[in-house]
Amino acid sequence: MHAPPRSPALLVLLLGTACTTVESPINTTLPDDRLRRVVVDVDQGDLSYAPGTPGALQFEGREWGRASDPEDATARLDAVEFMAHRDGDVAIARGLSTGWGAGTDVDVHGPAGIDVTLETRSGTARLSGVSGMQVIRADHVEVWDSQGSFDIAATGTVDARLRPGRGDHIRIMAEGDVVLALPPGLDYDMQIWGDPEHTLEVHDLGFEAAYGGDGYFGGVAGPGTTRVDVMVTGGSIQVLPEWHW
Repeated sequence: MHAPPRSPALLVLLLGTACTTVESPINTTLPDDRLRRVVVDVDQGDLSYAPGTPGALQFEGREWGRASDPEDATARLDAVEFMAHRDGDVAIARGLSTGWGAGTDVDVHGPAGIDVTLETRSGTARLSGVSGMQVIRADHVEVWDSQGSFDIAATGTVDARLRPGRGDHIRIMAEGDVVLALPPGLDYDMQIWGDPEHTLEVHDLGFEAAYGGDGYFGGVAGPGTTRVDVMVTGGSIQVLPEWHW
């Protein structure tokens, strides 16, 4: 399902004197019945997913083109395409753009209990209030009050408050600062590989055994049924009890 045709009246925003942004709105709805996973993948732009109204999977946002000349900005916008459709129990949305001067910003609202994949090659991805197996790829990642397993990769920073359970796996790879808040008292099997040139701070989450040094930390509690692996280069790491957030 494609977004509705663009209105001929495009919104033009003047950013100072050097750059013009031209944009067109996105407003697409798919049914959410028997939906298992939502995949949102854009070449450039910011993404978010949060619970919404039952019965609908809503995509809202904008396509945009940016250039120093308004005509060039409009041409870049015309080359952007957003599409969303259902493939069985999976909803797939894609934002295609050409060059660095165009992109797609999308806010998605859908079921709270669902697997989500968010991927942007240049932008920030935000996830909040969901439970499932989540995959996020972005420059910067923010996750709030979410449960389940997480596979996160960021070329920049990660800020995450996660609530895993028994058998869940958290995997974070980042090239910037990572702040991770977790509930204490779970049976963690935690390994953290940090950058020796940056700080590594891990609060006690109830570990029965802990060891580390020179940019590394390992901690285990009970049978270690909740696995946490964090690998960071070029940034500091903080692991906190969730109430410190």
